[in-house]
Amino acid sequence: MPTDVYEQPTARHLLLDDHVRLLRLFEDVLERFRADDREQTRAAWAMFERSLFAHLEAEEHELLPAFRKVDPDEAQALYADHGRFRKTIEELAISVELHSIRADAAGMFVQTLKEHSHREDRGMYAWAEATLDESSYRHLHDRLCPSDDPRGRPAGTHGTMTSG
Repeated sequence: MPTDVYEQPTARHLLLDDHVRLLRLFEDVLERFRADDREQTRAAWAMFERSLFAHLEAEEHELLPAFRKVDPDEAQALYADHGRFRKTIEELAISVELHSIRADAAGMFVQTLKEHSHREDRGMYAWAEATLDESSYRHLHDRLCPSDDPRGRPAGTHGTMTSG
């Protein structure tokens, strides 16, 4: 008799799916801003900010220290990108609070996130997929998808149900 078996996503897919989720959360901020709903804009921003920082911290704690041993220059460039994201988030947070997000600033931020995602996928994520052991994968997964987080698994997760 067939049973449903969940195939967990690879580390690469887990990380890329989280990027998709982050972009959706940021789009939600912009939609609420355009609707002139200040309270919901702040709430959506808080979720986005918390999620982005969790993603950056997951990479910085679970991937970048080991990746630095393999490709120190690329790891340093990714750390630098993360620092720029944190600074941009501080600036955008002020715009959210003042309800004055500029479309060009938001668009540039989204473009920068997408470029960073492609860069990570070509380097660190490919490395992670090939080298992470089960324990490291679990730590990464738990940071991105804590069981007490109402977000659950990242949206669009590549994990699938199959009949077995």
